[in-house]
Amino acid sequence: MTFNQILEKIQAYDRIIIHRHQRPDPDALGSQLGLREILRHNFPNKKVLATGSDEPSLAWLAKMDQVADSDYVSSLVIVTDTANTPRIDDDRFGQGDFLIKMDHHPNEDAYGDLLYVDTQASSASEIITAFAQETGLELTDEAARLLYA
Repeated sequence: MTFNQILEKIQAYDRIIIHRHQRPDPDALGSQLGLREILRHNFPNKKVLATGSDEPSLAWLAKMDQVADSDYVSSLVIVTDTANTPRIDDDRFGQGDFLIKMDHHPNEDAYGDLLYVDTQASSASEIITAFAQETGLELTDEAARLLYA
């Protein structure tokens, strides 16, 4: 699994929904929302949404989007920073057309159609940053703020 394969899938879909794990920490939210910011900036004609429960203690980062069941029709779903399916926040992650896992935890639950797992990375945010840099996607100040969190 390479970053270019992930980019090809992103380019192929008009609607992308990004998930992360339950009870999020700054890496879960930072990787999810940082990726949302990168994709919204670089692909302004795509609908890019982030779903999951809001975490009041981390509300300073950003808010989750309102995602309807209908948004999953013909959509690409990306899950960041989540090792196994029971921990994914918002159980609709399987309702999309295609599922990508981007994570830094041991790959004991190899879910998804495409997987990018780097256990040497310090965080999922590091992986998202590398993805943007290696594929030539512009990293905005807001994306950098989210990923740094």
